[in-house]
Amino acid sequence: MIALGTLLFGSLLLAAPYLIEEGAINPASENLREGKSDPEKMSDPRVFFAAERTLLAWVRTGLTIIALGFVVARFGLFLNLLVASGEISKNGGAASAHGISGVFGIILVLSGTVTILGALLNHRHYVSSLPLEDLPRLSLPWLSSFLSLSVATIGFLLAVYLLFT
Repeated sequence: MIALGTLLFGSLLLAAPYLIEEGAINPASENLREGKSDPEKMSDPRVFFAAERTLLAWVRTGLTIIALGFVVARFGLFLNLLVASGEISKNGGAASAHGISGVFGIILVLSGTVTILGALLNHRHYVSSLPLEDLPRLSLPWLSSFLSLSVATIGFLLAVYLLFT
């Protein structure tokens, strides 16, 4: 009995794409036949929220790049402390490593900042291209833009701080 149910369910899963294409079990085609609503005019906020999740993923990626840049920039300072304490010799090139790691760290911090700003720009262009039906009414529609700009500003200020210290 269980095998028969599994077989029927499996055959339905295999046939489902063909039935949907033909309009046999497509609820949107039933609505059109009954004259209820045009499916292209129906609201689908999932599109907007997918764009929000994508923006937040890029903000998270940019923040990770900024954190990596800070660690790289401060690694040269750690090497200088090791040289000063006598743990490693000055002939190993650790004294010049502070300058090189500082430059690479600042480049990474600025790269993370540019990543966040680029993601915000792409998000705003994409959201402006959505039809009004797909835009949900939010209590704080500016929150994701504010978050992105705040993190990018902090990244830029961190790059300035690393440049002058």
